[in-house]
Amino acid sequence: MEELTLIQARQRELSEELVAALELVIGIVAEGLDDAHTGKRVRELLAPHGDLDKLQADCEAIRVWSDGNHLPLLWKPFKSWRAAIFQMARNCALSR
Repeated sequence: MEELTLIQARQRELSEELVAALELVIGIVAEGLDDAHTGKRVRELLAPHGDLDKLQADCEAIRVWSDGNHLPLLWKPFKSWRAAIFQMARNCALSR
């Protein structure tokens, strides 16, 4: 559960960062500049070095864990039991 707690803390941090960025974008749009200037300012804000990779990765990280899918966390503790779990699943499927 410690890993889940760390992931949740990181999720909160990422969410706060993304909301802060959105707030700044809204502020730029609210200035009422023409579309070209607004777009330029938003691009400078979101990708100051011309790279959106980190922002996209942050969004993907939020999306991946936000649906409550904790299955990736199960791999470590049950890794040594993988073969037995699959054998059991096969046996259950065949006995129906």
